[in-house]
Amino acid sequence: MLEQHKRSHATVRAALGFEPPERARKQLTPLESELRASAPPSPRRHGPWSRFRTRRRARRQAPQTLARFIARGLTRLAVALAVGAAAALLVARLLDRPLTIGLYIAGATTLGLTFFMTAADDSTPYYIGQHEREQRVRISLSYALVGLILIGAGVVLEAR
Repeated sequence: MLEQHKRSHATVRAALGFEPPERARKQLTPLESELRASAPPSPRRHGPWSRFRTRRRARRQAPQTLARFIARGLTRLAVALAVGAAAALLVARLLDRPLTIGLYIAGATTLGLTFFMTAADDSTPYYIGQHEREQRVRISLSYALVGLILIGAGVVLEAR
């Protein structure tokens, strides 16, 4: 009896214009691409470079001790600093300015790129997981350190 009263009450309210009448729910139809069978993946051609990269990746292992872990991190930092210093020297030569200006420009560019690398998190596609986001933040922190060291080196050289 109560169920019938509720149905009649809803019908009266809908008839008076207070509530829209309930619509029948339609079933969703699959997309055309869902109906087609997917093509099998084409076989990849392996060149000499891809074979070398595969062998190198299989051989490389994570560091087992804290000292090796720190040594690997410092090596990567030294390589990034060497690339930054080479870019600073190139900029200074191209602009015909002192090395300090090149260090400032290289450091500021590195910091700017670092900012844009971490600021893109709001528009990150849904398929990028937490691990990739954490890795991007870690890498950007390393680049921020390189940029600050380059600017600091410029300040030290200018103070002399």
